[in-house]
Amino acid sequence: AQFSPDDYESIQRVGDGTKLGDPTKTGQFGLGFNSVYHVTDTPMFVSGRDFVVFDPHEAHLPDGLPGLCEDASSLSRACPDQLAPFQGIFGCDVDAGCWRTRSGQ
Repeated sequence: AQFSPDDYESIQRVGDGTKLGDPTKTGQFGLGFNSVYHVTDTPMFVSGRDFVVFDPHEAHLPDGLPGLCEDASSLSRACPDQLAPFQGIFGCDVDAGCWRTRSGQ
């Protein structure tokens, strides 16, 4: 599923509880996105046409940014190595800047 603006806002807050009991939301049981910080300091993901990076310690992105959201297809053309690991994963087509399901949508 593609992240909505509310999802992006919520994912940046630890323990906000806005998804509790909502079966349509990932993280409804309190074991959501923030668990990735046990694996990496700078999680990256693709959602829809967005390539997103979070850097809450402001240690790895330029100018001390806490995160960024870029157009995946534009970034793929400018920095192909950055998005290459996502290519083909769960239907991700970074060159087209979108997801391709089995039905081609």
